[in-house]
Amino acid sequence: MEFHIDSGRLHVVGSPDGGDRAARRMQLGSNSDADVMVAEDARVEVHADSVELRVENVAGLEAHVDSGEVEAIDIDGPVEIHADSANVALDTVQGNVEIHVDSGEIEAVKVSGRVEISCDSGDVTVQASTDRVEISTDSGEIVLDLTPVGGRARYEINSDTGAVTVRLPPGVGVRAELYSESGDVLNDAPEGNDVYLEVNTDSGDITVLSGVPAFG
Repeated sequence: MEFHIDSGRLHVVGSPDGGDRAARRMQLGSNSDADVMVAEDARVEVHADSVELRVENVAGLEAHVDSGEVEAIDIDGPVEIHADSANVALDTVQGNVEIHVDSGEIEAVKVSGRVEISCDSGDVTVQASTDRVEISTDSGEIVLDLTPVGGRARYEINSDTGAVTVRLPPGVGVRAELYSESGDVLNDAPEGNDVYLEVNTDSGDITVLSGVPAFG
C-alpha cells in the first residue's frame, strides 16, 4: 500500500481483516489527519514532505520523508527509511533495518535483522540480535546493545565526533579494532572470534562492555 502525503499526521495499522486489498495508492494533501487500516501482511510505502508518521503491525515499511517524526512498531519484515530531518523510532522489527537521515535522533530496539544506519547529525541508539551492523555518523553519540547470531558477526561503526558505547552479552569473544584520534578507549570484552568489531572515531571515547547494559 502506497501513501503520498504533503503534510500532517498519518497512522497506519495492520489488521487480519483490515483494509481494501484492491487499494494500492492513497493521496493525502496538506494538513491531513488520517488513520488507515490495512491488511497485516501489507508492505507500506510512504512519501511525505512533512509528516508525523506511525506504522504498526505490517509486513514491511519503506518511508521517504523530508521532515517530521517516523515511528514503526511490530514490523514483520524489512524497514527502510530515508529522511532529510526527522526523528526515527523503531520498536520490534523482524527484518533488516536501513536508515539514512541527514539530521535527527534514531532509536531502534528489539531488532532481529541486519542494521545499516547513516546519520549526519544526531544520536543513534540500537538494540539488536544480528550478524551485521554498519553505522556511520558525522556528529552524535552512538549506543549499541548487540547480540550476535549465526556464525561470526561483523560490526562496523564510524563516527567523526561523538562517543561510542557497545555492549555485548557475557562470554562473547571479540576481535576488536578500536581507534580514536582524540578520546579514551576501553575494551572490557574477552578476546575471541564470535564478533569482529571495528570502531573508528575522530573525536570521542570508545567503550566496549561485556554483560553490562549500555542503556535502559
